[in-house]
Amino acid sequence: MGPQDQRYLQQPVMYSNNGMNWIENGKEGANRYPVAPGYSVPLFDKNEKRFFIKSVDISGMPMPLREFTYEEVIHQKEPEQSDSYVTKTELDEFQNGMITRMEEMMQKYISQEKKNYNKKQGGE
Repeated sequence: MGPQDQRYLQQPVMYSNNGMNWIENGKEGANRYPVAPGYSVPLFDKNEKRFFIKSVDISGMPMPLREFTYEEVIHQKEPEQSDSYVTKTELDEFQNGMITRMEEMMQKYISQEKKNYNKKQGGE
């Protein structure tokens, strides 16, 4: 047996801890991991944030190796909604509505004052 034949006889480095299958050498290690026909196993890379799912069909033919990356999900605390608080959008809408109403009232006031002034000017 030559050196090339011996590499096929090398067993993959495997670790098992609480039902989790750990591998080394990424995709290469996952491809070498033995899986019984009709089964799928998750294989966690010991060196990187990735895992593989290796499946073998019932006839013993390996299915395409599926590869995933994973990262921690950090949940941010949702602000409490209360009737005591308004959002910036609500405040802006309220403010714009108030400005529009005040401008309309000022226009009416000015218009009324002009009428009163003209009456006084014309009546004197």
